Amino acid sequence: MIYLPSFKKPVTIKPVALNELGEQLSISIPDVRVPKIELEEKEQEKIVNDTIKFVFGTSPKDALSKSEFEKRCLIFARHIGEKWEEILTSSHHPIEEKLPEVIAKMEAESFRLLVLSGVLAIYGTEEQIKVFVETLSEVLKLAKGKSGIVAIIAVPEVIVLLTIYIFTLLALATRDFSRLKVFTNTRVYGWVYDGEPPKILALNHVHYTSALTGHADKVADFVRSRLESMKWLKSLHPRLENIQDVQIQASFLLSMLMRHNDIRTWPDFGRWYAQRITSIVERIKYDDQYVKQIASLFDVQSKDLRLKFSEYLTDFRKAGMAQYHWESISQKALFTPEELTKMKEENLGD
Repeated sequence: MIYLPSFKKPVTIKPVALNELGEQLSISIPDVRVPKIELEEKEQEKIVNDTIKFVFGTSPKDALSKSEFEKRCLIFARHIGEKWEEILTSSHHPIEEKLPEVIAKMEAESFRLLVLSGVLAIYGTEEQIKVFVETLSEVLKLAKGKSGIVAIIAVPEVIVLLTIYIFTLLALATRDFSRLKVFTNTRVYGWVYDGEPPKILALNHVHYTSALTGHADKVADFVRSRLESMKWLKSLHPRLENIQDVQIQASFLLSMLMRHNDIRTWPDFGRWYAQRITSIVERIKYDDQYVKQIASLFDVQSKDLRLKFSEYLTDFRKAGMAQYHWESISQKALFTPEELTKMKEENLGD
């Protein structure tokens, strides 16, 4: 059961299993060690393990593996599209009842896609991740060219938003940001009629999706509650046990990344106490290898990373947080005591 945006009534959802899509893998799994996940929900356990085998089985860089992966992603997208049309016409309840129902059903039909995003975030190849982003663009297009209640039409955006956070959470958990970099830098084609195709992160309207009121704080609250309920996601890495803190750290990282790319964003992490993001801030100060990876994600030199973050924090705090007070870190928290002393001496020298 999940609690939906109204947070009032539970709705039971049943994820779609692989064999229900009527397709089987036509390639063999390579003779490599494949992780096995155990869950109380055996149906979900099978889906997660099947997905892991699928990702490993299609990871070699040969034409057959690539074709099989693309084929499966297209099957997922087609299935979600068909079910989306059914969902749109199946409920005739008032909007306050229909919207939670539609979101729940859409998430159930997209369950395999969400699991695939988690598995790719840990084990995926660059080519697989790029194909996956193309699949997400097909999901986003389900909301285009529709007429009716805006909040209902925007529901596919919720699925894309969840995958963005799943990718980011697992990058933080594994402390490997190489796949997140591929994911956030992959362009979405066929989305705009002229100009440069945007990167998926640039489609920032999903962070303010009308399906979840259009208010960034409400959207973030929903994402946090949904991620917390995903037991299969926690099973992928032990550092996701306290998933709420990791989600706030993901908000910190995504806010910085979007600001770095001049994409409008609302820093949700700012309304939470600083200790919620302490682990990532400390590593940015003291873990050189970690800094190197984050700097690569931002395409800056390691020595400039914290200066950039300090600049963006200043912007966030100046802009304010509407009805919320800033509770998170100050710019000084990004620097060591020695660095702060040196900065103070240099300023006095001026």
